[in-house]
Amino acid sequence: MTIANISNLADLGAGAVGRRLFAEEVVSLSLVRRLAATLNENPAIYAEGSILPPGWHQILFAPLEPTNELGPDGHPRLGDFVPDFGLPRRLFGGRELQFHQPLHIGQKVTRETEIVSVDPKEGRSGLMMAVTVEHRLSVDGALALVERQTIIYRGNTTVEKKSQSGEAELETGFDWEATTTPDHPMLFRYSAVTFNAHRIHYDEDYTRDAEGYPACLTNGGLTALLMLGHARSNGWEKIARFSIRNLRPLFVGQPITIAGRRNPETPDVEGTLFALDRSGQVAARANVSFS
Repeated sequence: MTIANISNLADLGAGAVGRRLFAEEVVSLSLVRRLAATLNENPAIYAEGSILPPGWHQILFAPLEPTNELGPDGHPRLGDFVPDFGLPRRLFGGRELQFHQPLHIGQKVTRETEIVSVDPKEGRSGLMMAVTVEHRLSVDGALALVERQTIIYRGNTTVEKKSQSGEAELETGFDWEATTTPDHPMLFRYSAVTFNAHRIHYDEDYTRDAEGYPACLTNGGLTALLMLGHARSNGWEKIARFSIRNLRPLFVGQPITIAGRRNPETPDVEGTLFALDRSGQVAARANVSFS
């Protein structure tokens, strides 16, 4: 599908705003334990009724399209819920999580999904579309979690643009920091437990030749889980809001420094989490509010 100009994109996107989907799923103990093992946590500490750690709802509501209905990139094909914009490359822009009450293993969760905004743009790399989708997760009619995800759809770009993309910035003066290296086994397990077939996370030839990156990318959802996990390990327990923006790519097999800093003026209310690439540049930044 070819989109001629930004006006066509705007018309196509406007018709998608307000679309909704509904689904139900049970928080599975086996999936929770598999994610725990993926993140190097002890799976045995989780049992029926245990609280699901913040962000671990990612194991719920996996895409269930048959394999032969996936697109060339491994994602479900566009055109049903999210329109086909004629922009073949997609990139996770960021997410915002608002925690209202914890989920527990064994609970039945209802999710309502809505396309809340579609924003066409035209920049140096050509046309692009930012689609924001809101998920509202409830248990027995009570709201538990609201998540907003922004996905960027764009056309082809060169290797040079992709490998050097993102805002370059440095940060220092953290309250704590830790280094981790997501490797191919971790990415494989994460993709498996979330049923994510996006080839950019495991197919190096595709990632280099079709997407223009020099190596496979660490999944943005995994980066968010690593940030939340290290925050919990360093005493950031009662997180009410987590809003992350991805600035630069993180590559599989390269070290990531996860760091946190409470707001010096409001340390009991706000803080910031960082994911730094191997050169020390900020690859992801998350603003956090405490309850």
